[in-house]
Amino acid sequence: MPPPKKRMKVQRLEIHLDPPLLAWLRLEAKRLDVSMGEVVRRMLRKEMGA
Repeated sequence: MPPPKKRMKVQRLEIHLDPPLLAWLRLEAKRLDVSMGEVVRRMLRKEMGA
């Protein structure tokens, strides 16, 4: 029997961004070929020193 899958609790945050910041986020996501959410997660990880 395979081991049980680990569950990760994810908290959804509602973030309101100014249009210029949103545009930058879209461009950065496209440049890195990742989702906008992933760009935000990477920024948060970097900010929190993880």
